[in-house]
Amino acid sequence: MASLYPGGYDSFTPPGEFLDDPAHDQLHIELSDAVEAVQTELGLNPRGSFASVRARLDAHDRAGCTLRRLSSLSLTGGGETTITWDTEDADTSTFWPGSGATITVPAGMAGIYGLTCRIATATSAAAGSSIRIQMGGNTYLFDRSTTSTLFTGTLVAEVLAGAQVTVSFVNVGSTVNLTSAIIYFYRVSI
Repeated sequence: MASLYPGGYDSFTPPGEFLDDPAHDQLHIELSDAVEAVQTELGLNPRGSFASVRARLDAHDRAGCTLRRLSSLSLTGGGETTITWDTEDADTSTFWPGSGATITVPAGMAGIYGLTCRIATATSAAAGSSIRIQMGGNTYLFDRSTTSTLFTGTLVAEVLAGAQVTVSFVNVGSTVNLTSAIIYFYRVSI
C-alpha cells in the first residue's frame, strides 16, 4: 500500500505472533513508504538552524514585538525626530532592550517581517510630513499629501539577524506634539 501521508495518516497493522500475520514483507514496504513520504514532505534539514523542527515551528508562530510611545514628544518643525518607545506590549525574543528607539532582530531570527507603525499628533501636521522607517539598512518613507493628525506606514521586507529598525517623524511644517505611537514588528515567514 502506498503511503497516504502528507494528505492523510497511514494505518499499520501491528505484527501478529507469526511472521506471516500480517505478511512480514508487506509491513516493511508500508513502513518504508511512510518514512519516504515524511522525508519528502519535510525536505532536507527541516530544523534549519534551530534545535528541532518543533523549535523552528514555534519560533515562526510569533517572533517580534509590539511597542508604544505613550508620553508626549515634541516633533520639531522643519526637522526629523526619532521615536523612542516607552511601553512594551509584547516581545517574543528581546527584539527591544526595554528602552530607546532601536529594535534589533536577534540571532537566528532572520526572515520576512511585516511592520506597521502609526503616529498620532495633537494638532494637524503639514502635508508632506512623513514617517521614516529605517529597516535593515533600507529607508522607507510614508508621507501624507494632506494635513493630518494620523500617520501610518506598513511594509513587508526581508530582514537579516542583527538588522536594526528605527522610526522617525519628518515634520515639514511647524512643531507639533506626538500624542501616541505604536509599532507592530513581526516575522511573517522564515
